[in-house]
Amino acid sequence: MFKADVIYHVGTHGTLEWLPGKEVGLSSSCCPDFNIDDIPHLYPYSVNISGEGLQAKRRSNAVLISYMIPALTLSGEYEEIEELDDLIKQYHQAELNRSSKLEDLQEDIIKRVFQHNYNLDMNISEKEIRNDYNSFINKLHSYVEELKSSVIKDGLHILGEAASGDRLISLIHTLLRVENSGMKPADTLVGRALGYDIEYLKNNPYEKKQNGKTNLMIVDDIQNLTEKVIGEILGEKDYQGVIKSSKEYSILDEKYILELEKNVLDIVLPKILATKRESESVINGANGKFILPGQSGYPTRGNINILPTGTNFYSIDPYKIPSRASWKVGIKLAEKLLERYAEDEGTLPKNIAMILYSGDTIKTNGDDIAEALYLMGVRPVWHNNGDRVIGLEAIPYGELKRPRIDVTLRISGLFRDTFPTLIKLLEDAMNIVSQLDEDDEINYIKKNLKDDIAELLNQGCSLNEAENMAKIRVFGCPPGTYGTGVRTLIESQNWETREDLGRAYINWSSHAYSSSYHGEKFENAFVSRLKKTDITVKNEASVELDMLESDDYYAYHGGLTAAVKYASGKDARSYSGNTSDINNVKIKSLKEETARIMRSRILNPKWFKGLQRHGYKGALEISAMVDVVFGWDSTSEIVEDWMYDKISEKYVENRENREWIKENNPHAMLNITERLLEAEKRGMWNISSEKLKELRKIYLEIEGDVEEIEE
Repeated sequence: MFKADVIYHVGTHGTLEWLPGKEVGLSSSCCPDFNIDDIPHLYPYSVNISGEGLQAKRRSNAVLISYMIPALTLSGEYEEIEELDDLIKQYHQAELNRSSKLEDLQEDIIKRVFQHNYNLDMNISEKEIRNDYNSFINKLHSYVEELKSSVIKDGLHILGEAASGDRLISLIHTLLRVENSGMKPADTLVGRALGYDIEYLKNNPYEKKQNGKTNLMIVDDIQNLTEKVIGEILGEKDYQGVIKSSKEYSILDEKYILELEKNVLDIVLPKILATKRESESVINGANGKFILPGQSGYPTRGNINILPTGTNFYSIDPYKIPSRASWKVGIKLAEKLLERYAEDEGTLPKNIAMILYSGDTIKTNGDDIAEALYLMGVRPVWHNNGDRVIGLEAIPYGELKRPRIDVTLRISGLFRDTFPTLIKLLEDAMNIVSQLDEDDEINYIKKNLKDDIAELLNQGCSLNEAENMAKIRVFGCPPGTYGTGVRTLIESQNWETREDLGRAYINWSSHAYSSSYHGEKFENAFVSRLKKTDITVKNEASVELDMLESDDYYAYHGGLTAAVKYASGKDARSYSGNTSDINNVKIKSLKEETARIMRSRILNPKWFKGLQRHGYKGALEISAMVDVVFGWDSTSEIVEDWMYDKISEKYVENRENREWIKENNPHAMLNITERLLEAEKRGMWNISSEKLKELRKIYLEIEGDVEEIEE
């Protein structure tokens, strides 16, 4: 028998801490406990994956060693994005000069928009474009600039190694994209040095200067110049020279550049360079020495103080959720969500289903909890001037000025384990609102409760049973388990229709959590909630992760959309909220967000080039991406044909890229082609017979190569 002195669990994350057993206070009969026994357990964990890391501590006695997020970079321009960007600039210049080329440019832009399927991203028809071209060109201009300024990963992180060169410059820029621990955003400081107010430019995006440039174009220029200035901060510090080289801008007040210099050299750079502490912590842990504790979260969301990494990170006080700051963000999320639904449907929603993760709750101090409470028309009561929540109170209708929305929460298994206090808080909110002396027209929760109690009484329930069951708003998976049941079906190909996935989600998610119930199954109650659902929503709080980056996203939110369709026979409006910049909260439909990620990251040569530095693991990331895209389409039907076309063209039909993936990880290449063929077989992807024939040929070749390797 191999007698290990220590287990080094290569993570984020493994399976040990998710094995069956008690949720808290594990016993010797629980799988994680009898597997790990009393062996010291070192577990490297990404600093921005808080919830799952804490699960490893709670259920497998892990000593965590936090590691840095990958280097991040702006998506920038490539291929048709670059073409459209250039045409938009030409159009605005021609409009300013009243050029005879204006009409030709209009037609060229329309042609390329439809050629590259941007009309689908923007949900706009050719008739709508021609009826109001000015509105269209502004919308397209904003979208292209959003794609260019999206933040994507530039490769993966290597334990104990700090980013260097251009990757270091981009990482510093990203860490300072929003106000961070009292430091002003880098773009804001450079903009002020050049005589511009970034916020004014963003709030008046289409205003034109005398040279024909819109404010959006100037923002783009400032972002590019900021990267160059950061490069100079790390190098020769010739700020005047680098700005003058642009030939359009000059430094009017250098004090803002010097402020940025101080922030970078005194605060940000030392924290990044101290990444080497990760390796030191591994050695210290193996030698039985103390590993410093630290915080976790999103460094790019104003939390640079959680750096440097290499710490044994901990959680937050659950009684301080939602914090006062998160309450403000939650209000913005709720208001933006209601505005977007009203824009799409012409009315307010009555019933909303939300996904709640433990990790997001920890990292944001409860943005999603705050949103749910505000939708219900309830606010926290804090102790004195602190963040400790000591109760709730109803927001008067005269102040709320809208009906109270009924909110159903599908919590993760990890949320169930870590936040029983918040489950109780949400239940308290439900009870407060249901007892208000208000008409049904302004209190949808009260109306639904009365209707559900009446129905349950007719079914033979006692009044007490009917009231308890009708009040259930928090559902999850069975006690001691995790997940939604959807991912297993998709990965095993053991499903036929979207209905199968919806049924599996309902079967796995119908377990109630309240003061009266802990995991008892109430499938009819859950289905009843889904039948009434107008909106499904899950929020993302950082540029460090997106919804096409993990199978959890489609398993939870995608599965929820399938469950709503199965229960009600119709699709709810499904949205993704984004609070990576709390001063610019965004709500997009799942289709819109999928298109943005597809164009800014997945099809971007920058992303692929970054992964090529990592060989086997880089190829595996591409294979995993195809699985996630497929999972989202299986559950939510949000992946367009052109997306499959482009993925196939870039990673399969492109011989050079295909050979690189196959050489570094032939099983990854086999999985990519197999998933694409499965998408075609299931009718999810309409592909020409010629392309299908070629794809099958490539699959058979790779399958043969893999068989040879395995023999």
